[in-house]
Amino acid sequence: MQNNKNDLEKTIKHKLFHNYFLSTEDIEDILSKLKYAPYDELENLIKILDEGEAKQDEILKALNEADPNFNENLKSFLKKEYRGITEEVEKEEKEGAESLLDDLENL
Repeated sequence: MQNNKNDLEKTIKHKLFHNYFLSTEDIEDILSKLKYAPYDELENLIKILDEGEAKQDEILKALNEADPNFNENLKSFLKKEYRGITEEVEKEEKEGAESLLDDLENL
């Protein structure tokens, strides 16, 4: 068992990022509130996430039995989404940097 709150928060973060059914916004919302949660509630959240992970595994197993290509299709989808998000973030960062440089040149 973890022996301090920081360890519990790290465990929760790891479990949240391995949950396919929560949106990014949900995960960020939960993570933003961890520092306010008492130790006992963090332990309870880990138990809930463990139960959710077991249910998720059951669902994924059933999906794989129904479609043997499910895992490969899911991986392809996630890679595509990751690339798209990464490209969008890079584009926004580039535009922000260019805007900042333009502002500095106009001073």
